[in-house]
Amino acid sequence: MFLKGEAKAVGEIMEYGGISIDWIRGKKAILTIYDDGKEIKDILLYELETRNDMHQLMLDEGFQKKTQQQKIEEIQVERIEKQLSYMSGESSLFNNTMAGLYVLVFMVLAGVGFVLRGKKKSRIGTGGVQRV
Repeated sequence: MFLKGEAKAVGEIMEYGGISIDWIRGKKAILTIYDDGKEIKDILLYELETRNDMHQLMLDEGFQKKTQQQKIEEIQVERIEKQLSYMSGESSLFNNTMAGLYVLVFMVLAGVGFVLRGKKKSRIGTGGVQRV
């Protein structure tokens, strides 16, 4: 993404420990390095030419690739967090289902109103004669 169209690099940067990505639409990629919550420096990632440049930069800045065990633990934590969010009622499926039901009810009520309004107009004729 930030390496001139090499989307694979985004996944590769996550192979390093201590990395989190905040996606900001319309902004160029900048690596901000923190130490104990204190901002140390910004690195303009969009200026890098290749993925190898990115890997070298990460090593030069002291980042280390995650071990296989760390990757497995990270995946397990993500799965547990997802399961807990489903159990606590924060499921987006539930929220999407409820929103869908509200839309459906609104459409049914609007349709019924439209039909009833049409029937009311068809009963009113000219010259006092009602159409059936």
